[in-house]
Amino acid sequence: MWLAQRWYKKNQQKQTQSKTRLQPERKTEHKMMVRCDHCGLYFPEQEALHSGKARYCCEAHKRAEQQPR
Repeated sequence: MWLAQRWYKKNQQKQTQSKTRLQPERKTEHKMMVRCDHCGLYFPEQEALHSGKARYCCEAHKRAEQQPR
Protein backbone atom coordinates (compact mmCIF):
# COMPACT_ATOMS: atom_id res chain seq x y z
CA MET A 1 0.00 0.00 0.00
CA TRP A 2 2.81 2.38 0.87
CA LEU A 3 4.49 1.79 -2.51
CA ALA A 4 1.26 2.43 -4.37
CA GLN A 5 0.75 5.77 -2.55
CA ARG A 6 4.33 6.80 -3.26
CA TRP A 7 3.99 5.90 -6.97
CA TYR A 8 0.68 7.79 -7.18
CA LYS A 9 2.16 10.97 -5.64
CA LYS A 10 5.19 10.86 -7.96
CA ASN A 11 2.97 10.35 -10.98
CA GLN A 12 0.76 13.31 -9.98
CA GLN A 13 3.83 15.55 -9.56
CA LYS A 14 5.15 14.60 -13.00
CA GLN A 15 1.80 15.38 -14.61
CA THR A 16 1.62 18.74 -12.88
CA GLN A 17 5.16 19.64 -13.95
CA SER A 18 4.58 18.62 -17.56
CA LYS A 19 1.36 20.69 -17.73
CA THR A 20 3.13 23.81 -16.50
CA ARG A 21 5.94 23.32 -19.04
CA LEU A 22 3.50 22.92 -21.93
CA GLN A 23 1.58 26.11 -21.22
CA PRO A 24 3.04 29.02 -23.17
CA GLU A 25 4.30 31.95 -21.19
CA ARG A 26 2.26 35.09 -21.60
CA LYS A 27 4.32 37.94 -22.84
CA THR A 28 2.87 41.36 -22.38
CA GLU A 29 3.73 43.79 -25.09
CA HIS A 30 3.82 47.38 -24.04
CA LYS A 31 2.85 49.61 -26.91
CA MET A 32 3.95 53.20 -27.13
CA MET A 33 0.93 55.49 -27.04
CA VAL A 34 0.87 58.76 -28.98
CA ARG A 35 -1.55 61.67 -29.10
CA CYS A 36 -3.49 62.78 -32.16
CA ASP A 37 -2.49 66.35 -33.02
CA HIS A 38 -6.07 67.14 -34.08
CA CYS A 39 -8.36 65.70 -31.39
CA GLY A 40 -6.00 64.74 -28.56
CA LEU A 41 -6.94 61.04 -28.54
CA TYR A 42 -4.23 58.63 -27.34
CA PHE A 43 -3.73 55.51 -29.47
CA PRO A 44 -0.94 52.97 -30.28
CA GLU A 45 1.94 54.43 -32.26
CA GLN A 46 1.74 51.60 -34.82
CA GLU A 47 -1.68 52.91 -35.92
CA ALA A 48 -0.56 56.53 -36.34
CA LEU A 49 -0.81 58.40 -39.64
CA HIS A 50 2.20 60.70 -39.98
CA SER A 51 2.56 64.04 -41.65
CA GLY A 52 5.98 65.40 -40.88
CA LYS A 53 6.30 65.27 -37.09
CA ALA A 54 2.53 65.36 -36.58
CA ARG A 55 0.58 62.17 -35.80
CA TYR A 56 -3.10 61.58 -36.46
CA CYS A 57 -5.57 58.88 -35.42
CA CYS A 58 -7.45 58.83 -38.76
CA GLU A 59 -7.27 60.09 -42.31
CA ALA A 60 -10.06 62.64 -41.72
CA HIS A 61 -8.07 64.37 -38.95
CA LYS A 62 -4.94 64.36 -41.09
CA ARG A 63 -6.83 66.05 -43.97
CA ALA A 64 -8.52 68.53 -41.62
CA GLU A 65 -5.20 69.72 -40.25
CA GLN A 66 -3.62 70.03 -43.70
CA GLN A 67 -6.43 72.21 -45.11
CA PRO A 68 -5.85 75.97 -44.90
CA ARG A 69 -8.06 77.77 -42.42
